Order: sequence, then C-alpha cells, then structure tokens
Amino acid sequence: MRDRLAGAAGSAGLALGRGLALFFGVFSLANALMVLRAAAHTEDLWWIDLRFLPSGVALGLSIVAAALLLAWGVAPNAATWRRWLTAAACLLLAAAAVRNVVAFYRVWRAGGMTPGVPLPSSALIAVAFACVGWTALRSHEPARRRANDIATAVAVVAVAVAFPLMQIAFFGTTDYRRPADAAVVLGAKVNPGGALSTALEDRVRTSPAL
Repeated sequence: MRDRLAGAAGSAGLALGRGLALFFGVFSLANALMVLRAAAHTEDLWWIDLRFLPSGVALGLSIVAAALLLAWGVAPNAATWRRWLTAAACLLLAAAAVRNVVAFYRVWRAGGMTPGVPLPSSALIAVAFACVGWTALRSHEPARRRANDIATAVAVVAVAVAFPLMQIAFFGTTDYRRPADAAVVLGAKVNPGGALSTALEDRVRTSPAL
C-alpha cells in the first residue's frame, strides 16, 4: 500500500511538473516570437521580470528555457544531460523570481504600493520552478504513460485557469496610489452611439475622485 501511494504521488508530481513546464513554455515561447516579430512589449512580465538583464540576454534565456521546458514536458524520460539543462534553466528562473520577491518588498517598504496580499506571486513562481527542476532531475518514464499524459493535460488546463486568477488576486488587489501633483487618466473604448464602455465609464467616475 505504501509503495502504491508513493507511486501515485510521484505520478501526480510528474504530471503537475509537466503541466507547469508546458504552460510556461508555450507562454514564454509565444511571447518571444511576438517580441522578435514585432518588437512588442514582453508579456513575460506577468510571471517573471527579467528586465535587470540586457534585453538580448533576457530574450535568449526566455527562448532557451521555453524550448527546454516544452521538450521535457512532452518527453520527460529525456537524456540525463537534457534533464540537467532543464533543471539548470528552472534554477535560473527560480533565482530571478526570488530577485523579484526582494524587489517587491523593497517597493512596499518604500511606500510605492500597498499590496492586498502580503506575498508576491513571484514567490509562488519561484517555488513552482524549483519543483519543476527537481522533478526533471528525478523524472522517469511513468508506468502508465497514457494516464500520466491525460493527467498532464488536466494540469495544463488547471494552471491556465489558475494563472489569471493568481494575477487578479495578487496584482488586482494591490493599491499603487500615492501622493502626486497631477494624474493622467487614459481613455478607453466608446461604444456605437456614443455610449461609454464599462472601462471608460469607470475612469470618468474615478477621475474626479482623484
């Protein structure tokens, strides 16, 4: 019974690790392609801030890490060298996330914001990548590969749903207001017929309050 429970826990951990790797791999690779094609603003900021690195280095790290994560997520029974590279990429990403955690508390201490949740999402990202790296080092071909693939697909969907909810919980509840001499309130969509969109209406109401 103990061996069976340990096997089930190991399979669940592998599925979760693969799910995280596939989600962030797809997210980061799509973002990198968008940046390369249109010189667009990086959307990786939603989960990790690499702006302390030169832009080329940050983009290169994102692409390499995304490729390694996707490769391991698809085929966890990888060669030893590739599993070590994947773990190393996860360690670098976890370290960057820890740096983001430190920056979060520095900004909070300086009065630049008042978070609704006293723990930054970067802390969860750091833990997630530490777990993925550890799982990659210990991964092996699951006894029931098809079942693990299905569990991995479920994990990808669960992470994709949880990710925006995490952004709402952490970023959406943070108060960035601070004393200022002026405020710029940006516009938003105007619906046909001149009706204000919900976003624009909210901004029009908020402006006098500021």
